[in-house]
Amino acid sequence: MQWNRRWLRSVGIALLASTALACGSTPEPTRWDDAAGEIDEGKVDKPIGSIVAGSAFNALLPADGFKDHARVFTQEREGYAEADYKLDGETVVTVSISDTRNNPSARNKFSDAKEELGGYPLVERGSNSSMVLVNDRFQVRASSRSLGASERKEWLGAASLDQLAGLN
Repeated sequence: MQWNRRWLRSVGIALLASTALACGSTPEPTRWDDAAGEIDEGKVDKPIGSIVAGSAFNALLPADGFKDHARVFTQEREGYAEADYKLDGETVVTVSISDTRNNPSARNKFSDAKEELGGYPLVERGSNSSMVLVNDRFQVRASSRSLGASERKEWLGAASLDQLAGLN
């Protein structure tokens, strides 16, 4: 008889605990749930088209040997390519091209551009970076700790900006 009571009490406690867990609470939304909701509500930009492969940008970066600098490709992924330009083994400037098709905020920084390069809007970011927006889509950036703005513009101009404008 003692055994039956213990068994019934154990079963009762287990049932009570499982019921409490099942009905107790719902999980709090995570930041990922919030982000998914923002996309559904139109707060976050939805992809609007395909991105150009980063390999398509490699040939459009300044050529190996420009100003006697060696070109060393450092990154390539969908919509992005980057190369360091070295002189005597030291990186002097990094030039990158990125596809901003699905990133309108990247294009917005050019809305107040007061300068142009080859007919494309040019902006300075901080004291180490110059950027040009080609065809309202492709951002070309030259970053250097040792070069001034005019020298960085030369590097941007050495990229094949008009050929870049022709990419889809």
